[in-house]
Amino acid sequence: MEPTLIQTGVTVLSLALLEALLSIDNAVILALMARELKPELQKRALRYGLIGAVVLRLIAVALATEVVKYPWLRAIGGAYLLWLAIKYFLRKGEEESKSRKTSANFWVVVFWIEVTDLIFAVDSILAAVAVTTDYWSIVVGGILGVILIRFAAEKMIALLNRFPRIETFAYLLVGGVGLKVLYQVAHSF
Repeated sequence: MEPTLIQTGVTVLSLALLEALLSIDNAVILALMARELKPELQKRALRYGLIGAVVLRLIAVALATEVVKYPWLRAIGGAYLLWLAIKYFLRKGEEESKSRKTSANFWVVVFWIEVTDLIFAVDSILAAVAVTTDYWSIVVGGILGVILIRFAAEKMIALLNRFPRIETFAYLLVGGVGLKVLYQVAHSF
């Protein structure tokens, strides 16, 4: 029996909300990455990240069952997130200047935003498949969720700029996510 339009709409909205809730840590990580850029480049980096995230979600939906066969992809991503946190705490002891926030290479930041999106795309798609097997509901819900994440990332940048002390907590979260991913990979063998 075909689902009704209302049932499909509820499923899509549920998937978008699930995507957004599961990816709060993603928004924090993206905000921290984009914050390394000059303020006028931050939104542009997140916009490019949005485009890449949508493409990666579509690819992840198509390849979800294949991608999970290669835990080393997730291990690379987890190690990178852990490295981000470690680098922050090592650098925290040093005097930080404004040049740190403006010296990051735009395309390098965009690249790492995309790598992070790829890591989270796999987890998000696996969670979505647990809710429904309807391909288009997964695609639309995932894309709506990604858009919500980008808005959250922009708000997180403003929050970090207004309350710089929460940056330490945010990097603890990033390190925790990296450790979680590495733990999951280690236990998948």
